[in-house]
Amino acid sequence: MKRPKINLMFFLITLVCVVFLLPPASQAESHLTVLTYHGFGTQLSEYFLPPDVFRGQILYMKNNGYNFLSLAEVEEHLRTGDSFPDNAVFITVDDAYLSTYTEAFPFLKKHDIPWALYVYTEVIEEEHPGDYPSFVTWDMLEEMVDAGVYIGNHSHTHSYFLNPRDDYDTWIEEEILKAEEKLEERLDVEITSYAPPYGIYDTYMLDEIRDHTDYNTVLTSDAGVVDQRNDTFLLPRFEIRESTLAVGFLTTIDRRPLPVEEFSPAAGARLDSTPDTIYINLKEPENVLDDLVEIYLLGAGQLDWDWKDRSAGRLVARIPGELKNSWNTVTIRAVDPESRRYRKYSFSFIYSPD
Repeated sequence: MKRPKINLMFFLITLVCVVFLLPPASQAESHLTVLTYHGFGTQLSEYFLPPDVFRGQILYMKNNGYNFLSLAEVEEHLRTGDSFPDNAVFITVDDAYLSTYTEAFPFLKKHDIPWALYVYTEVIEEEHPGDYPSFVTWDMLEEMVDAGVYIGNHSHTHSYFLNPRDDYDTWIEEEILKAEEKLEERLDVEITSYAPPYGIYDTYMLDEIRDHTDYNTVLTSDAGVVDQRNDTFLLPRFEIRESTLAVGFLTTIDRRPLPVEEFSPAAGARLDSTPDTIYINLKEPENVLDDLVEIYLLGAGQLDWDWKDRSAGRLVARIPGELKNSWNTVTIRAVDPESRRYRKYSFSFIYSPD
């Protein structure tokens, strides 16, 4: 079936219509929204965003008081604890498809917008025949680096990392350190950030990265808003896809952080059995409305939950039966009682019964 064409005019008109439905901007709370893009065009999958829609999103943010940060600025704010500027945004692009160079790069350069490109190095060195999408070349990467684009590590082969491994040392060397070495050698840059392929991580991977690299940040695909209290090795990002139309995009960039003190299962935990419950302890329970807290589990939908200690922010959600997925993302969505804005936090764990 032919996909309907989404053009810039439609996107901007929709933005004008829905922006008046949002509550007025509140700038007192320091936070950072990280957006993730992949390809630009109408090919292969919903991860490819029409270029005119991408341009419309960027222009909307630029013209409405959003502050675009570089990775260096993000890492500095996280290191020092200094507040982010009002409406801070960090633009990231994963994979290094050719359309990143032909569509995103010249537009972002024209508007002087900082951004980061997370590259997996195997595709830069090998040709992929047939209808496989084209990727950038080393010369293109060098041009982007010279223009101020930050290059991040997205592994060497972009492996789908779910099954438990007995060869972590070898894997780290091949997948992360090999990619780091190639990027630093070919582009004369220092790699300080990693984004795991498909957003999949576990506690062992994060520990190995801490032990074997000098990275400052690891960016996940868990949806949420960053503040200074985030674990710098579990920074959330919002994925922007073809299906992210104007209303969804505005809601995304309007969200606020939902600080969580602890939770169980732990982020990146590997479980060999299904837990009965999910435990969550909110740091600031006074900043959520009782009847507007929702908890979702990927594959199971919305979960039933109860407060165990309302004043302390402790709540428990029940898992309805056996887990269906290997990769399980828990999403907590709440509404701020004052601003009526959504707050969001996500974390993921792996179910590996065999």
